[in-house]
Amino acid sequence: MFARTLPALAVALLLVLAGCSGAGGPGAADTATPVAPTGNDGATTGAAGGGDAALDLTDPESTLRSAESFTAAWRYSGTDADGVESTVAYTYRADLEASRAHIVVTSEQAGEPAGGSFERFIADGIAYTQVGSGDAVFYQAEPQADFDVLSESLARTTVYDTDTDSLEKVGTETYNGVRVDRYELSANASTIWTGMATVGSQPSDFDEFDVDYVVLVDADGLARYESWTFDGTTNDGQRVNGAWEYSLSGVGSTTVEAPDWLDDARAQTGN
Repeated sequence: MFARTLPALAVALLLVLAGCSGAGGPGAADTATPVAPTGNDGATTGAAGGGDAALDLTDPESTLRSAESFTAAWRYSGTDADGVESTVAYTYRADLEASRAHIVVTSEQAGEPAGGSFERFIADGIAYTQVGSGDAVFYQAEPQADFDVLSESLARTTVYDTDTDSLEKVGTETYNGVRVDRYELSANASTIWTGMATVGSQPSDFDEFDVDYVVLVDADGLARYESWTFDGTTNDGQRVNGAWEYSLSGVGSTTVEAPDWLDDARAQTGN
C-alpha cells in the first residue's frame, strides 16, 4: 500500500523530530502555488456523491504529451519540532509543442530565503539557468540534452505509482474550473498509515498524530490535485506538521514566456 509514499512520510517525521525540515536549497523566486480545493462550489459530497467507485487513472505522460502544454506546481510546507516553519516549491510551465519550459524552485526557512534562487528556461535547444539573486546572480547555458520537464514534473506526484484501493470516492466538485471526483484515504487506511509512518520513532514522541490524503481526478483520469498531510503534537507540546501538495492546470492552454533575465543570461554566457 502506497509503497513509495509511506517511506517518504517516515523520513519526514524523523526530520521534523530532529528539528530539521530538510527544506534547504534554492531561494526566493516567483512560483505558482497549488490551490487547495474548497469543495463548496457546487460539490456533491457524502453518501450522495461518494461510494466505492474505483479510481480510474490515465497514463499521465501520454495524455499530457497529447495536450501539448501544462502547468504543474508542487509545494511542501511544514513546522518542525523546534517550531521552525519551512517551505519548498517547484513550478513547471511547459509548452511541449514549442519545446519551451520554465522551471522555478524556491525555498524558505523561518520566513527567509534558504540557499540561492534557481530558475531554468528552455528554448531553441538551450537550457538557461539563473542561480542566486541580486549582486550574487550568475547564469549558465548548455544544450537541452535529455532534460524532460514532463517526466520531472510527474515525479512530484504519488498517485500514479501507488495502490489506490485504500482511496474512497467522497464526492464531486469543481477545481480550477474543471469538474473532478474527490478521493480520500479511508479511515482504516489512515490508521495504518499513521502506524507505519511512525515506525522507528519512540511511541512517546507523539501525543497525537494524524495523516490525510486527498486526490482530485478529472473525467480524463488526470490527477488535477493531490495532497498528503500529517499533523501531530510531540510529548513536550510542540506541534509538528507537514503538507505536500501537487496541482495540474493549464492543460492544453499553457504558454511559456521568456523570463526577464534571459537577455542577461545570453549576454553573460554568449548563447
